[in-house]
Amino acid sequence: MPTFEVRATDLAARVGYLKTKSGLVETPAVLPVIHPFNQIVKPSEMEKIGYSALMTNSYLILKKSRAVGQLFEVHDLLDYKKTIMTDSGAYQLLEYGEVETTPEEIINFETIIGSDIGVILDTPTGLTRNKKRAEETVSKTIEAAIRSVPLFKDKSVLWTGPIQGGVFYDLIEKSAREMSKLNFDVYALGSPTQVMEQYDFEQLLHMILAAKRNLPLDRPLHLFGAGHPLTLPLAVALGCDLFDSASYILYAKRGAYMTESGTRHLDDLKYLPCECEVCARYFVEELKKSKDRTRLLALHNLHVLSKEIKNIKQAIYEGRLWEYVATKSRAHPRTWTAFKHFSKIREYLEEGTPIFKNYGLYLCSTPDEHRPEVENAYERIMENIKINKRTLVVYFSKTNDHTFLYNLRNAFEKKIGARSEEIQFCVAPLPIAIVPIEVCDIYPFSQYDISLPLDLEMERVAIKKFKQFLSRHKFKEVLLIDHSNGKYKGVVDWFTKGKVVQKKRVVTDRRTEFIVKEFTDLGVERP
Repeated sequence: MPTFEVRATDLAARVGYLKTKSGLVETPAVLPVIHPFNQIVKPSEMEKIGYSALMTNSYLILKKSRAVGQLFEVHDLLDYKKTIMTDSGAYQLLEYGEVETTPEEIINFETIIGSDIGVILDTPTGLTRNKKRAEETVSKTIEAAIRSVPLFKDKSVLWTGPIQGGVFYDLIEKSAREMSKLNFDVYALGSPTQVMEQYDFEQLLHMILAAKRNLPLDRPLHLFGAGHPLTLPLAVALGCDLFDSASYILYAKRGAYMTESGTRHLDDLKYLPCECEVCARYFVEELKKSKDRTRLLALHNLHVLSKEIKNIKQAIYEGRLWEYVATKSRAHPRTWTAFKHFSKIREYLEEGTPIFKNYGLYLCSTPDEHRPEVENAYERIMENIKINKRTLVVYFSKTNDHTFLYNLRNAFEKKIGARSEEIQFCVAPLPIAIVPIEVCDIYPFSQYDISLPLDLEMERVAIKKFKQFLSRHKFKEVLLIDHSNGKYKGVVDWFTKGKVVQKKRVVTDRRTEFIVKEFTDLGVERP
């Protein structure tokens, strides 16, 4: 079995298994960060919640070992037998400016204490706007990686190559390219914490893209410091597989209560909107007054993060990650800003998006008209189908039921016989495409639900696609059947007033015999 095996994909997200010497870690996964010697929530409690991996700091263990003259085995120290990832002291380097160790010492120490996943001693960029300083951090990290790789003698340890560059995307790209040459088992994007603290999710998106586009696809990408229920769906959809965070306890210490849509301060709550073991056992006033408040809040926050990851994985398996991320992103304007940018990276997201799914598409509002399945379906229609017929019958409806159009085609065949072969019947599930009846039951042309009437941007895209379809196929006459009860009014009005087709008519009647007569008047039935 490979070290990392992908089982399901949607957008740029993967559900996979990372094999470590202490067991399998199903990804995407959050690794709670714990202090090696001061644990408010025990690793055993995290395991009961469902966490199969956690992260601790090897540099702190190293300092303790020096102080007491004792060597610790990390699994014994934490009383946790599953996967443990160890950081190298880079956080302390970012916070305090220096650490009392070297890349070589940290690699040897992580190996000796039994780390399952180790991290080299990198130099974090942080949120600096000084590009020269950022370049230095990239160079130092690459230099540390080159010094560290020859020491990877214990092949049971998975080694992580950090990507630096901060908010300078070209430096992230350079860092990712250089680190990928060193064949790490896992790659990690560094320095996003301060960006996330500012809720600058659009910048986070660009940082992730800069890294992912320059890394091998068969290795997981870890996002350092990400542990917020709004960050996780976006980051997973963009291709991140692993996360670590101490947010569960840091938030708890300041009284922050995680929810599916963000955080609330416990003192502001009248109710506990959760059914985890903590919230099911305490009333809100009891929790506020509890002497064990911080630990209980931390446990609750761990439950929320665990549930979030499960929801994300379920959405990937169902092929509904786009809908899930859209729903989550609505919780905050900054996440919605980032999500809207998905329309500009369709080709990137398309690589992991299945062409056929078990569930239909939901198109609610912009930017749903640009989701990969929609754009891919439209391109298949435009590139693979060439229609050489005189007349177009295009059917607009509120539903994805095409029975009426099939019946209408049969009525025409009975009325005008072989001359009906000059008529192309199409359905119009816009903003997806104008779709010939011969392929209208292929996914997703019958497997969708569209919120009507369309918003202005979706309507603009719908008109553009309709116009391109008409321009490509050069029909002499077009009859538009509008059974949408006015839901496609903007598109129909454009058709009525436009000049792409000179001979045209709009019909709202539902009687097939009336529609056949309208076509006769239009000139379809020729001797």
